[in-house]
Amino acid sequence: MLMSKTNTITICNRKVIVYELTDCYELHVLSSENWSERYLDYALDYLHYEGFIENTEKQIKIIGIKK
Repeated sequence: MLMSKTNTITICNRKVIVYELTDCYELHVLSSENWSERYLDYALDYLHYEGFIENTEKQIKIIGIKK
Protein backbone atom coordinates (compact mmCIF):
# COMPACT_ATOMS: atom_id res chain seq x y z
CA MET A 1 0.00 0.00 0.00
CA LEU A 2 1.45 3.32 -1.04
CA MET A 3 0.55 6.47 0.83
CA SER A 4 -0.67 9.33 -1.31
CA LYS A 5 -1.86 11.88 1.26
CA THR A 6 -1.80 12.43 5.04
CA ASN A 7 -3.85 14.90 7.10
CA THR A 8 -3.92 15.52 10.85
CA ILE A 9 -7.01 17.10 12.37
CA THR A 10 -8.48 17.50 15.86
CA ILE A 11 -12.11 16.48 16.30
CA CYS A 12 -13.78 16.70 19.73
CA ASN A 13 -10.40 17.04 21.48
CA ARG A 14 -9.08 13.91 19.80
CA LYS A 15 -6.31 13.91 17.23
CA VAL A 16 -7.21 12.05 14.04
CA ILE A 17 -4.60 11.24 11.43
CA VAL A 18 -6.10 10.43 8.03
CA TYR A 19 -3.96 8.41 5.65
CA GLU A 20 -5.21 8.09 2.09
CA LEU A 21 -3.66 4.90 0.77
CA THR A 22 -4.04 3.60 -2.76
CA ASP A 23 -6.71 1.06 -1.82
CA CYS A 24 -8.28 2.49 1.38
CA TYR A 25 -8.35 5.26 3.96
CA GLU A 26 -6.76 4.58 7.32
CA LEU A 27 -7.76 6.67 10.35
CA HIS A 28 -5.62 6.69 13.49
CA VAL A 29 -7.59 8.11 16.43
CA LEU A 30 -5.41 9.19 19.37
CA SER A 31 -7.31 9.38 22.64
CA SER A 32 -6.82 8.89 26.35
CA GLU A 33 -10.55 8.19 26.78
CA ASN A 34 -12.81 5.52 25.39
CA TRP A 35 -14.63 6.67 22.32
CA SER A 36 -18.00 5.40 21.27
CA GLU A 37 -19.79 4.67 18.00
CA ARG A 38 -21.49 8.03 18.37
CA TYR A 39 -18.13 9.83 18.29
CA LEU A 40 -17.02 7.70 15.37
CA ASP A 41 -20.18 8.52 13.38
CA TYR A 42 -19.67 12.23 14.03
CA ALA A 43 -15.98 12.06 13.07
CA LEU A 44 -16.67 10.20 9.82
CA ASP A 45 -19.46 12.63 8.86
CA TYR A 46 -17.16 15.57 9.58
CA LEU A 47 -14.28 14.10 7.58
CA HIS A 48 -16.57 13.48 4.60
CA TYR A 49 -18.13 16.95 4.83
CA GLU A 50 -14.75 18.74 5.05
CA GLY A 51 -13.28 16.74 2.15
CA PHE A 52 -10.69 14.70 4.05
CA ILE A 53 -12.39 11.53 2.78
CA GLU A 54 -13.30 12.17 -0.84
CA ASN A 55 -13.55 8.76 -2.47
CA THR A 56 -16.59 6.96 -1.06
CA GLU A 57 -15.67 3.77 -2.95
CA LYS A 58 -12.59 3.13 -0.78
CA GLN A 59 -12.81 1.19 2.45
CA ILE A 60 -12.07 2.97 5.73
CA LYS A 61 -9.90 1.30 8.37
CA ILE A 62 -10.05 2.78 11.86
CA ILE A 63 -7.30 2.25 14.41
CA GLY A 64 -7.82 3.50 17.96
CA ILE A 65 -4.64 4.40 19.81
CA LYS A 66 -4.81 5.03 23.57
CA LYS A 67 -2.29 7.34 25.18
